[in-house]
Amino acid sequence: MTTMTRQPQLDPEAIYVAADQRRRGLRISWNEVARQSGIASKDVFMRLGRGTVPHSHNLFLILLWVGRTDLRSFEKASR
Repeated sequence: MTTMTRQPQLDPEAIYVAADQRRRGLRISWNEVARQSGIASKDVFMRLGRGTVPHSHNLFLILLWVGRTDLRSFEKASR
């Protein structure tokens, strides 16, 4: 018998808010966040702010930069 693992539904707004809080605390631009995190363009953060979860590589880099790699803290609330 196989069991299906539930895939988490990530909340892009929560990820964006966490990144933005850190960015504001450091008083840096989104361009600088992209540079520090190793992401090619600030556009990844702009799309995140509009509700698009980035591809896994960029998502991982964002979470590392924010300092929170536990995806459960960014899951959408169950309805």
